[in-house]
Amino acid sequence: VFMDVCMPVLDGLEVTRRQQTLSRRLPIVAMTANALSGCEEQCVEYGMDSFVTKPITFRKLQNVLQVFLARRGQQSSP
Repeated sequence: VFMDVCMPVLDGLEVTRRQQTLSRRLPIVAMTANALSGCEEQCVEYGMDSFVTKPITFRKLQNVLQVFLARRGQQSSP
């Protein structure tokens, strides 16, 4: 899941916190224009697995996806 951190009504941090309490845990990547110190750590504390700053480029998306695909491949290896 690519989750925008700053959304109206219910922000991405709270959505992530709620989702991570469900039985099926999904990998969540924070997407934000906020590159201030501490933002990435806060996202991880709420249960996000990765962090990218806007503007999002193809290269950034590719890098994040490669990390998750590599993890998934390691989990399915005997």
